[in-house]
Amino acid sequence: MELNDDDQTELKDKFGTSNKSKRKRRGTKIDNQSTEAKQSKIEEDEDKNSKKEQSDLLWKYKDSLRKEVPQDILKKLLESNSQKTVSGESNVKLFFINCLKKKREFL
Repeated sequence: MELNDDDQTELKDKFGTSNKSKRKRRGTKIDNQSTEAKQSKIEEDEDKNSKKEQSDLLWKYKDSLRKEVPQDILKKLLESNSQKTVSGESNVKLFFINCLKKKREFL
């Protein structure tokens, strides 16, 4: 069923033309939101990866010290470099590794 020209014009005047969609496009908002979400996800992944690398390096140092260097030598090294003396094998090694890490960051 078709409307005559007068009825079509009357409807167009009342409701507007149907050529243009009155729907809002959400594409740009979704793109901006998804881009921000992706960027924050990438930053979180990079942060997680850097922490994992630091942790792996710490354990590598700790294992190497445990295998290669006796505890009494580590204590003497700490004392000769005016560092505080700590007790316990794991504490000495951890403190020594932290000193190495600080030295590395300083250089």
